[in-house]
Amino acid sequence: MKFKGKKPQKGNTVHVVIPRQGDESLLFTAQGIFDYTPFTKQYPEPQPPKIVQKGITKIDYDNVRYKAKFLVWATMKANWMVIESLKATPELEWESVVAEDPATWANYNKELGEVLLPAEVDKVVGAVMDACGLSSQKIEDATQSFLLGRGPVLLNSSSQDSEVTDTLSLELAKD
Repeated sequence: MKFKGKKPQKGNTVHVVIPRQGDESLLFTAQGIFDYTPFTKQYPEPQPPKIVQKGITKIDYDNVRYKAKFLVWATMKANWMVIESLKATPELEWESVVAEDPATWANYNKELGEVLLPAEVDKVVGAVMDACGLSSQKIEDATQSFLLGRGPVLLNSSSQDSEVTDTLSLELAKD
């Protein structure tokens, strides 16, 4: 695709400068992520179970196990996004975060917090979300949609004709 005869830059880049007295300011660069395949191959999105009742299949978005697995998945994805996006910061060297090791991904917050104030950490993570096309409003809308459920619920059905099919694909915790 071209825009005004030129190929546009691929993705958003957001820069955050954290000033330091007497030291060189810290420049963080967050780059939008186009390819989520490395994440989704390792952590496919969990699917809600299906309920079959009298030949009608309904999706149970309010299933407690599904919600727990979805929360784990969403947290892992957010951690991965921060690490992946901040790879655009050439000066950044993680001490306990290993991009290929999901067990270390949550350490990014601790490491940032060792040198940044909480508001500064929020600014850096916010830059990642902005670069990736997310905004606090988009996140809030998605959260409300998820929490309100997305379809009919048949959790307390006592019918003999009911069958629950669990199609979840992500375990709650990886060892």
